[in-house]
Amino acid sequence: MNFKQDNLTAKQKDYAIFLPAISSFYAGYIGKERYPDQVSTIGDRLPKGLGNMESMNWLNSKESLFPYKYSLYSAGHADMDLSKHVPKEDMVRNREADTIMLADSGGFQIAKGVWPGQWADPKDKNAEKKREQVIAWQMGLFPTFYASIGFLAPRMVVVLVQLALLYIIFKRYPNILDFIK
Repeated sequence: MNFKQDNLTAKQKDYAIFLPAISSFYAGYIGKERYPDQVSTIGDRLPKGLGNMESMNWLNSKESLFPYKYSLYSAGHADMDLSKHVPKEDMVRNREADTIMLADSGGFQIAKGVWPGQWADPKDKNAEKKREQVIAWQMGLFPTFYASIGFLAPRMVVVLVQLALLYIIFKRYPNILDFIK
């Protein structure tokens, strides 16, 4: 069965930008294919007719069946040590340069108690260590912009999200303010 590529980035140019969230499980399958000697292989889990898992990687404009350059990735799912090679995160770490990724801070993990710390106490050592780790991860992996949702005062969160959205809008529509001239 041959599938034809359907470029979702091109199709969505006149709509709001949708940010599909990448799960570590999904990204792991991309890594399993790219580094079969370091991560267990996919085996026969792919549906018949799909050549490989890379065809399901929307951040790969050349091989994907449905390329799309926008996405969201959460620190709550990530291995935040950027000093080491992590094959299961290759979809995120080694994506194409023109893709746009919004880095989520992992606030859900905080709310569920997965990450230790007294998060309401700004001086709590566990919480402060995780805050620093998340911000370093966001800035290291997503250097263009990052949003620290849940770590900052609510007004600052709104400002960061607004700035991120404005960046995306101006990147996509550089002449949007020409009517002011």
